[in-house]
Amino acid sequence: MLETVSPTTPPTTLPPDVPSVLLRRPKVIHGDDPGGYYCEHVFYTAQQTAAHSAVRCNGWGEALIGFLHVPGRRDGWLGADSPRHGQPVDPARRHAGTRRVVGRALAGFCTTLMADPPDLDSPLRILLTGFGPFAAVVDNPTGDFVSDDTNLDAAMGVAFGRRLLTPAGSRQALDASGHAASGTPVIRQYRTRRSDGTMQTVWLGTVCLATDDTAVAADHPSSLVTAMTGPFQPHAVLSLGVARSAKTFWVEHKAGDRNLTVGRHVEAVANHHLPSNFALARAIVAGRAGSRPVSG
Repeated sequence: MLETVSPTTPPTTLPPDVPSVLLRRPKVIHGDDPGGYYCEHVFYTAQQTAAHSAVRCNGWGEALIGFLHVPGRRDGWLGADSPRHGQPVDPARRHAGTRRVVGRALAGFCTTLMADPPDLDSPLRILLTGFGPFAAVVDNPTGDFVSDDTNLDAAMGVAFGRRLLTPAGSRQALDASGHAASGTPVIRQYRTRRSDGTMQTVWLGTVCLATDDTAVAADHPSSLVTAMTGPFQPHAVLSLGVARSAKTFWVEHKAGDRNLTVGRHVEAVANHHLPSNFALARAIVAGRAGSRPVSG
């Protein structure tokens, strides 16, 4: 989704262990207004759904749910590397910054999950979502990112480096027939080596959400809710959206139900604000360090 959100300053209530600048190249800072439309609604809905899903929490009790705003002026749809007049664009160039940031986030989420694994014999499962076309934007960079396997491979390479045993992931199905169930994310499987030398399987599930109310509808087969509560059962969720005015990446931590009336979007103030969730910010910091588990 393409959001018009205001430039931000670091929140005044940052936890002491969370820096104001999360990465410097590319620059990643905190957002302070997720936009009040589909981007915020996805972040809000994911956190609301987490309590009824397999999503885990970090040591601070925060659900492993994050929302990353990709800059529209840098490598997004308004950037120099965006598609023009139907001309193909090298994904490695278009998504270079996003690959790096998502890779750090994946590293942090996996570090947290490996420290207290949900099931030693099962894959770590992380859901990535982007948005599809919207109005005149026929090639949304976030939907393009999650739909291209080379982007996922590159992000996992950033996350694990030489510990990634399968630089190119493989498609995975959830049933014996080899076909994913309706509403199931597309799954890509990777094998990596833990710090103690043992093997760990990681599944990345991807969904390109529609830029309409079906994105957050509880009963739609292609919605975020279905992807979280269906057969895939992710342990962590990272959603991507585009901020048209941004020149840097923004990690959101606030979410409310402002304008959220599924089936009829209306201008309305939020009735419910969720507590700030810094799980993604902490994951990026931990992924940058490439070391310690994210714990309180």
